[in-house]
Parts: sequence; structure tokens; C-alpha cells
Amino acid sequence: MHDDNKCSIAFQIDSGNHVIKIENDEAVVHSFLPTRERTNLPLKMNGDFSTDPSRTKIIIDDDTMMAIKNCVLIIVNLLIK
Repeated sequence: MHDDNKCSIAFQIDSGNHVIKIENDEAVVHSFLPTRERTNLPLKMNGDFSTDPSRTKIIIDDDTMMAIKNCVLIIVNLLIK
């Protein structure tokens, strides 16, 4: 992962400490604040995504592509463990 563009993912956990599905309307991309962009996965993503001035839509640029790559790497690493 590139140090200047860290990313994190979050799952919802129930009272028994088990991962449960995040509903589609809550599974969004965050760039510090939540955007309206869906992850299309049952999880939340946070990273250095570029946004429009309203901070609700993701702009596809080099920074966003790096943040996407970093989030994907986290997910892949979780799946292969």
C-alpha cells in the first residue's frame, strides 16, 4: 500500500462479534465523510478518494484510482488468508 493513500474497510458486527451484512444504502464509500457512492459490496470503504465540491460524488482521477487499488488489496488479502 502506498503510504500517501491509505485505505480502510469496515464491516458491521452484531452483539456476538460476528460480521453481518451491511445493507446497500449503508455500504458507501467514505472520503473522511460518507459520499453517495455505493461500494456494491456489503462493507464500507474509506480512503483518499477525490470528490466533487459537494463531497457526495467520487471523481475518478489518479488519487481515486490508487485508493480503489488499496481497498481492493485489503479485500483480496482478507480473502486469501
